Amino acid sequence: MAVACEFIDVIVPIERIDAVYPGGFAAFKSQNADLSMVGFGMTVTFFVMA
Repeated sequence: MAVACEFIDVIVPIERIDAVYPGGFAAFKSQNADLSMVGFGMTVTFFVMA
């Protein structure tokens, strides 16, 4: 049976974003303000509509 997926949670370590995104996590946050983000110390969770 198929199940509808309304949201997808993506959990990424902040240090990984700092390493690969130009300008680090601060730049990522400012350039992606439309994403719903929750920080848990060393990780950030993005709530993305499917």
